[in-house]
Amino acid sequence: MSNGARRVRQRQQRILSGRGFTSSARDFSWLCRNTHNRIGIVTEGDSWFAYPRENIVFGPSANIIDHICSTTTGTDTANVLRLASNGDEATEIISGSQKHALAKILKKDGTRIQLLLFSAGGNDVVGKWDMERLLNPYKPGDSARNCVRLNRLDRKVQRVMLAYQELIELRD
Repeated sequence: MSNGARRVRQRQQRILSGRGFTSSARDFSWLCRNTHNRIGIVTEGDSWFAYPRENIVFGPSANIIDHICSTTTGTDTANVLRLASNGDEATEIISGSQKHALAKILKKDGTRIQLLLFSAGGNDVVGKWDMERLLNPYKPGDSARNCVRLNRLDRKVQRVMLAYQELIELRD
């Protein structure tokens, strides 16, 4: 690495260290190694964790993770890895490449991670591809129960429950 590239990387690391949060697993590992007195927090999930700040003009943070990051920035108290993405489903996060990425982070930095925050499941059931399949056409006089395809809803809920069980095993 050239001296110029090294200086740029060192500057990036100083900025990162001051902020204490990142969406890069590599940078999170660096934070954990070099600021080991901080609480390690990994956040993964859906819009509850990732709703973009730019969609709110005034007021408080857009989501709970924004609030955590704004509260801890510059305090030397926490390293936060932000993995959440709007629209994610529990079953997606706990399978394929997202599961492997999370497993790698937990294996590499697990001793430095005190909190794993996870938010998912709503899009699995009422996401744009699923809600319509869970409903029967309404007919006058139908009860709410008649409007829901309970067997499909039960399968969806079971998938979410299995994803959470898989997450617990992954964490352990």
